[in-house]
Amino acid sequence: IQLGAGANFVASEGKDTIDGVENSSDTVTILGGNSIVNLQSNSLIVDAALTGSQISVGVNSTIFGGTGSTVNFTGSTGTIVGTVGDTISAAGDLSVYHGVNQSISVSGALSFISGTGNTSINAGSGTIWGANDLNVTVDTAGRALFTANQPKTTGDQYIDASSSKGTLEAWTGAGNNTIIGTSGSDHFVFGTQFADSNGDSFATVTGGSGAANTFGVLAGHNGGDITITDFGSAAGNMFFMYNYRPADADKAIQDLLATATVTGGNTTLQLDNNMKVTFLGVTDLKASNIVIS
Repeated sequence: IQLGAGANFVASEGKDTIDGVENSSDTVTILGGNSIVNLQSNSLIVDAALTGSQISVGVNSTIFGGTGSTVNFTGSTGTIVGTVGDTISAAGDLSVYHGVNQSISVSGALSFISGTGNTSINAGSGTIWGANDLNVTVDTAGRALFTANQPKTTGDQYIDASSSKGTLEAWTGAGNNTIIGTSGSDHFVFGTQFADSNGDSFATVTGGSGAANTFGVLAGHNGGDITITDFGSAAGNMFFMYNYRPADADKAIQDLLATATVTGGNTTLQLDNNMKVTFLGVTDLKASNIVIS
């Protein structure tokens, strides 16, 4: 099916090959699957089939749905929503909303919002808003930002950026978060309060053994139980407590260290708001490892 210029509307019920041209406005609904669809800029595709298709679209295009499709965005921007098991690539920036078990490769900046299931991300840079039962591997050339802040998100999330060439900034929220950082200089913030996703934070974090990392909380954080698995593995690792504004920062650090208990070769600090932080393999936590400001 060769589409011309202007507005085109197609409902594909069979195994079709559909080609579009520039200077058109194409809307294609895929019902049968196993189709090949090549559209240009400003296209809209609804992939409602239960079997995958081969799809390519140009700049400023949007795709809804898809089950096992292979999708390529050839332009500088694009959006895809609610896929299941799709393999997705983009030459520029891409926004991915919802979806399950996706494989995503983006040359530019990725916005990944409320996706779940077993997911792989390769991007120039990325912002990841987590959702319940997300299990994602992340590889970015630049910075990746993870926040566990989607509404009603209180379940398990697993973020593995250990193979990433960039850096990771991760903000844990309610529920169980497991986060593995990069070999770069990563930043971890624990127990952050998010609207409609609030509760104790139970996080296990590995910073990585390369550059120094920062771990800590902001004033007003939630309670919870945090484990840092490798605080002693990188020289210069720091634990911070920001926005506390103590009158005497040195005394505040000593007061925090006074809460320390050492058991089985690990040190646990008791923070305010009923949060515990355990440093595995650390028995000599020092004031020089802590900043309170």
